[in-house]
Amino acid sequence: MILKYNLLALCLITSLIFTAYSYAAYVELEKTYTTAGYNPRHLAYLDKIVALIPRNASVLTQNEIFPHVSNRINAYAYPPSPDFEPDYVLFDVKLKFYKLPPPDPPFAEFIPRFIREHPNYGVYASADGIILLRKNWNASPIFYVPYREILNYKKLKLAKGRIIYDETSYSRKVFIHKKDLDSPGVFWYGPYQIFPLGTFKVTYRLKVSEIVDDLVIIVDVSTGLGTNILNRTVINGTNFNNANEWQNFTLIIKLDVPTELEIRGIYVSSVTDVYLDCIYVEQIGI
Repeated sequence: MILKYNLLALCLITSLIFTAYSYAAYVELEKTYTTAGYNPRHLAYLDKIVALIPRNASVLTQNEIFPHVSNRINAYAYPPSPDFEPDYVLFDVKLKFYKLPPPDPPFAEFIPRFIREHPNYGVYASADGIILLRKNWNASPIFYVPYREILNYKKLKLAKGRIIYDETSYSRKVFIHKKDLDSPGVFWYGPYQIFPLGTFKVTYRLKVSEIVDDLVIIVDVSTGLGTNILNRTVINGTNFNNANEWQNFTLIIKLDVPTELEIRGIYVSSVTDVYLDCIYVEQIGI
């Protein structure tokens, strides 16, 4: 009888430990979403996209999303074999652990390679960095919300220049390169952020203190720490319509896989004061 009660107590303690662990894991997952800048809309997108996966379909997904599909028989957080081709692949480039193991290699390395090695997969759904690939899918996504990102003084890194208040800007605080204080060179760089596959319009909001007939700045979008230039443009003073007025300059880039981007002002001259308010990155195709 004593043995029976001891076993019962042991089971109860084990159950409590497991429950506490599960709750802690759930809280940590919720905290990950919150601290990553997630909002209810993003989570609603994730729920909607998960619901698009048939109950009997096989799905491979990263470990933070796995709890959303773990009640399915054919759900995997790790590829069971090198040649494994699930019916669906679900990932979220905004999640912190998209770039970190497990698995090994992390999804940030695995997914681009998988897409290139398996051209029979197509984008079935995409919203706010959440992407669902479907095997043998070659039509348009059945659910699609264009990815949008605003980069300003909070997300970009300042090299040569300073941050000032500007009430005419969207961000209220802007980068400025002063012609009489700052030497020519790299104005800003960053954000080293992963963007989903698709076609993007990158819009720089700039202004100058005076119109000059000379080079003002070169802006570009690159990968590999600047070793691979996707697009770039040279901006002269005469490209601005008026001094001290914000003006947009646009580059178009295409990403065939989710890619970490650097969006830079790689050369700013000292012929006029140059201001950067923000950079608006908008997905215009997939």
